Amino acid sequence: MSEPSRFGLDGVTGERARIEAAKAAARSPENRRSVARLTALANLPWVIALVIWLVAKYL
Repeated sequence: MSEPSRFGLDGVTGERARIEAAKAAARSPENRRSVARLTALANLPWVIALVIWLVAKYL
């Protein structure tokens, strides 16, 4: 690391740019779809239990 960049604020602005780029990537539609799929998968056991309960109660 060179002396001017070691004590300057260039490193801070570079890190802020990287953080902003990561935030923008996290807001992409592909990530929203994967979160929705994961949520649906997490709710699957509840749906299965509800269906079993309904079948047991009404049949």
